Amino acid sequence: MVPDGSHSFGQNGAALYSVPGPVAAFRGSDGIWRGRGYLETRLRLLNFTATTDDSGIRLLYKFENDKRYEAVLRVAHGVLLIDEVAGLGPRDLFVFDAFYNWQPTSGFATSLNGDNVNYLYLPAYYDKPEFTFAPSGSISNNIPGGAAFYHPEKDHSDVAGFFVRNLPEWQNADGMGFQLWQRRQLPGRPESRHFQAPETKSDSTPNPRTAPILGQSLYEGHLTLEFRLFDGSRHMAFMVTEKPDDQDDLSVNFRLKQKELSQ
Repeated sequence: MVPDGSHSFGQNGAALYSVPGPVAAFRGSDGIWRGRGYLETRLRLLNFTATTDDSGIRLLYKFENDKRYEAVLRVAHGVLLIDEVAGLGPRDLFVFDAFYNWQPTSGFATSLNGDNVNYLYLPAYYDKPEFTFAPSGSISNNIPGGAAFYHPEKDHSDVAGFFVRNLPEWQNADGMGFQLWQRRQLPGRPESRHFQAPETKSDSTPNPRTAPILGQSLYEGHLTLEFRLFDGSRHMAFMVTEKPDDQDDLSVNFRLKQKELSQ
């Protein structure tokens, strides 16, 4: 699901956390829409327009102070290709949250060329960044270049995630990097992911001066991929696939497509 239409929000701008990102959700193999993609920005969004031309679907977000974010989407090679140009602030993000209608607790990170994979247990009991993609000008196939989520139960077949394309063509790559996070947040309040749930230890670091609070938690566990919208350009792909019959390598379909597009 991608946003569409044309919308003006007046001088007060769109409500916080109400603006869908380039990937707003995906349809699972059972037809259910899963995940939620949204923008988290300090600047107010004044206008949004979605148009279609020969290059694909073009999404243009116009913010106050003449700032903008643009994404061009097109389907090719069985994946959604996403080409972005941003000029916002260092803390502005496109967030894809896998919690909604899915709640996966597992995932994997792949190397830049798709050759290697690291499986991740992601219970979201605390706030923790699992990895950061920020090449700092040094491009190596060993750095993480993709991430996907899946549910370990057999009746959940979806595997979905993002991977890097055309890294040499990125501009200001660190300013357009991304992170995979385990987050705790209050139901229906995405802004609460920025403050720590009181019943959890900060970032799982042992500290004798902290202790868990006993009782039922008010917080939910969310897995997020968070893409910076600083000053630069980025080329990504979004892919939805199913678990292969061979359960020994749940990442195989994802990595094969990643390797195909990295050549």
